[in-house]
Amino acid sequence: EKFEDYVYISQVLQAEGMGQAFFTHRISQPFCMGTLYWQLNDCWPVTSWSGIDYYGRRKALHYHVKRAFSPVLIRAFEDENGLHVFAVNENTDMLKAKFRWQLTDFNGKIFKEHEENIELLPQSNERIYLFEDNPTSVEDLVFIAEILSEDQVLSRTFYYFAPTKDMKLEDPGLHFDIEGTKDDIIINIHVEKLARQVFLEANGCDNYYEDNFFDMGPGTRRKVKYLGSEDIEVLKEKLKIKTIYDTY
Repeated sequence: EKFEDYVYISQVLQAEGMGQAFFTHRISQPFCMGTLYWQLNDCWPVTSWSGIDYYGRRKALHYHVKRAFSPVLIRAFEDENGLHVFAVNENTDMLKAKFRWQLTDFNGKIFKEHEENIELLPQSNERIYLFEDNPTSVEDLVFIAEILSEDQVLSRTFYYFAPTKDMKLEDPGLHFDIEGTKDDIIINIHVEKLARQVFLEANGCDNYYEDNFFDMGPGTRRKVKYLGSEDIEVLKEKLKIKTIYDTY
């Protein structure tokens, strides 16, 4: 109903569509060894498909591209045999890491979970897990998988068993606070339930963030570094955060 929501949803639609292509290309190595996309930025003020506008502001696409081109990547896809989890390591060294996943509903009820140590060969692409027990009720379930090294998340993926329009999304109960100094501002975000495409924006300010347009699992927290030049008090006054639920 709101034009700003239409703009937000259109950006998310483009970013998730392009991201799906990038992820699929990367886990298809060596048959596909890379992706070039149109386009990175605009050379004049215009409504376009770029990831960065003329003024240098990052759109949803840019953040999704950043995650899709991470040197270490985890991604899941589904077929008649189950849910396949692939990992890509484009570094030149072997990676010893932790792999974990959980099948949960949007409220945080965990049905299954698993954790194991893995070794990813240098410049490799391999299936690391096959989840064969595909759920029958899918509108409120999500499969969340991560690769971690020294407790740092290198890559995370959310696999949904239903399209967004059919999901039973509820108010995620999102709360945030801002802390730090002018040169080191951190936005702390907490959600009680699943949050789809968390979008940070401060109207009229430099909207540069370490990450944006991301999903959050139920009961999780994220720290996002602010990279703009605004004063912390201005940011506290103007920062707003929305999710797909808020566009209903």
